Amino acid sequence: MSGQILYVATLLHTVKGPKDILWVPISQFLGELGTAFLLAVSLIHFRKFRWDFREGWNMLQNSGFSVLAHLLRMLIFTFDVVLMGFLLTEKEVGLYTASSRFCFLLMNVAAVIRISYIPALTRASIQGVQQIAEVAGHSLGLSSVISVPITIGGLLVATPLLTTLFGPGYEEGAEAFQLLILSFGLIFFSDVAQNILLVCNRMKMHMGMVAVAAGINVGLNWVLIPRYRLIGAAFTTLLAEILLLFMEFWVVYRMGIRIDLKPVIRPLLAAGVMGLGLIALGSGQAFLLYLGAGCILYLFVLIGLRGIPRDLRPYFPVKR
Repeated sequence: MSGQILYVATLLHTVKGPKDILWVPISQFLGELGTAFLLAVSLIHFRKFRWDFREGWNMLQNSGFSVLAHLLRMLIFTFDVVLMGFLLTEKEVGLYTASSRFCFLLMNVAAVIRISYIPALTRASIQGVQQIAEVAGHSLGLSSVISVPITIGGLLVATPLLTTLFGPGYEEGAEAFQLLILSFGLIFFSDVAQNILLVCNRMKMHMGMVAVAAGINVGLNWVLIPRYRLIGAAFTTLLAEILLLFMEFWVVYRMGIRIDLKPVIRPLLAAGVMGLGLIALGSGQAFLLYLGAGCILYLFVLIGLRGIPRDLRPYFPVKR
């Protein structure tokens, strides 16, 4: 959090116009450097802390498959933009990258949830597959409560969302945005399986699955972008995420880990009611009113269905 605050503060202080674009990566670097410094200070003051460079080197070597998997995953999200820069107009690239910006925000939210459950899954992996499945079910419940309404809401408010965030003219990218937000919505569920593969030491296998999805994504981008433009690029991203999600859950199933999918049902029902309410309200309303009404409706229906995940119940007035 401190790193993000430093990043935003530096941006606000230094970036005043297009000529200050160089300060964007510099600000991000300073934010990450500040986070690393605070973590280092905390570790040094920890009484049991000691330097062990040999163990650190071993951890770095063992993390190779995880690093490669993340790099290949980023290839899925970035190769289409690079290719579009060569094949399409600047306007089309701008429309696509604008849609991607909001979706990358969802990716960061998914990463926070994924990382927060790693310690619990690590402890569960010592006890057995049933405990892993139980913790994964809790993670799936939290991911569903957050990702499902955002995804469904994004599908319904794509046009007003883009015009509100980026201005008139960006509504031309609404169809691509809808495909992209579906893709990034799937990441919340994919991360649940990825965590299981991580704590069960299956990252080499996971890297192979990501490599297959990335290879298909790259190949289809060459075929579909010249013909279908933005829609082709967004579709290849969605297809790669669907394929990766299927492979990950299939491997987890073959490992004997049966994740309870029931936590997804109530968020789906609540989001469906929210969607119907937004359709009835009509898109002619002010966007903030439209968005606020959807959030309130979703939350009330979810509470009524007792769909608040266990890990969030201390913060909500629900019966336990």
